[in-house]
Amino acid sequence: MNWQRKFSRVILERGKYYYTRNYVQGLAYKDLVYTARVVGTYAYHVEIKIRKDDIVYMSCSCPHAAKGYYCKHMAAVMYAIEDKGDSLKQMQLELQEKQIRPFEPANDIYRYFDMGRIAADLEVPERRVEEAKHLIRERQVVLDEVSVGYHHFLRGPVMSGIAYGHFSDEKGDRQITCIFDRNSIIRAECGVPGCNGRFDDSFNIRARNICKHLLALLLLTDDYLKRYNPGDTTDHAGNMLLYGFRNQQVHEIIEQQTQRLQDFQVEPVLEKDRAGLFLALRAGTDKLYVVKNITDLVNLYDAGSVITFGTKTEIDMAKHRISTDSESLFDFVRQIVKEERSRLEYARESYNYYYSAEEIKHRIPLYGKRLDRFYDLCEGSAVACTDKSGRSTMKTSYLFREGKPNFSLKIEKDVDSEQTFHGIHVTGKALDFIRGERYRYYFTKEAFCRISEEIAEDIMPLLELGEYGDISFSVGRKNLSEFYHR
Repeated sequence: MNWQRKFSRVILERGKYYYTRNYVQGLAYKDLVYTARVVGTYAYHVEIKIRKDDIVYMSCSCPHAAKGYYCKHMAAVMYAIEDKGDSLKQMQLELQEKQIRPFEPANDIYRYFDMGRIAADLEVPERRVEEAKHLIRERQVVLDEVSVGYHHFLRGPVMSGIAYGHFSDEKGDRQITCIFDRNSIIRAECGVPGCNGRFDDSFNIRARNICKHLLALLLLTDDYLKRYNPGDTTDHAGNMLLYGFRNQQVHEIIEQQTQRLQDFQVEPVLEKDRAGLFLALRAGTDKLYVVKNITDLVNLYDAGSVITFGTKTEIDMAKHRISTDSESLFDFVRQIVKEERSRLEYARESYNYYYSAEEIKHRIPLYGKRLDRFYDLCEGSAVACTDKSGRSTMKTSYLFREGKPNFSLKIEKDVDSEQTFHGIHVTGKALDFIRGERYRYYFTKEAFCRISEEIAEDIMPLLELGEYGDISFSVGRKNLSEFYHR
């Protein structure tokens, strides 16, 4: 639709200026007619009817339009229609479709979280339900995790849950989330580009658009709640009381089980990817399994509970203890879990922060003091590593040892067109260093090396110069003797 030909160049420029400055407000569509307010020095009402990409009429309440001219307010609204008109049409079509309630309350069994009650007032077009189910069948929307804990609202801590999922297509993965309590959806957001899916019913915001991606996540969450039935009416105070009782019981069990088998082993696994360096764990007795939740491992071990690996393997920690050669590593991991728990508890109490999904899960980031402490534990030994930093995943092992980094430098004469020698130009590649708190580290093909403080002090100028991988500098002839001496 070539609507611009109706306007002069100056009017078009002014209309585009108004649109890009968000002067067009309240754009709506009904029965072929778009309406909006354009707020400048004054607020004017604009109405435009379009049938089959043809403009039937345009009107504006401004004085310029009253004289029979096409005004800048009309042009601004046309720019808005060009950008958002199709989505407004789609919304009206959906409102005309048959609306259904995708969830029904469960009356056959007690459930604390029941999606039929949580989303009792949710009505969506029947077609959108089919679109959401299609996304689930094609595994484009996947439920990653449902976490249940206490969320701090104005009325205090309330048992609530958060569902994490993602949408996948050729452009990558996009996160979808939904926070809910027993009676309602609190907040939901869709991260798919171009999708305006969002739900927020807080006291100062009201936004309700359950898109097909969010609806698919809710359907998957409903299935999870029916299958696992998490949560109950135990409030935060009651939970703290029971936690205290459990701690007392744990201490009694530990005292009574001093003769437990010391055969539970914990083994470190390094993980390298573009996000950094991480510590994962394998644990078990006769066979070692990948630990999917490090926080749960520490909590269940300290409580003397049963730890489940895979789908069938269960290890009763009331009958086992950490082996001697695993104690130092487990104490290191336990301390990090404790630090994270304290940090998140402080955040929850101070900032009403939803914290349960941010505990240490399947791996621990290694940086700063943590990296230094972990290296001390493993120095002189070989550690398995899964390397995802390249195009393909490689599994290998690295020996932890001190190293002397090698720099490959190319030195070229700096001469001008008259062959006057001015000095030298030096180029090269620096190693990819990882920072600890006190040391720096780097990988070779066989080892994970730490630079001693003495060596680091000697080569610090080169380390800082090659911070981003490339080394490049020039030295004039007057300073050559000092350069070669170094």
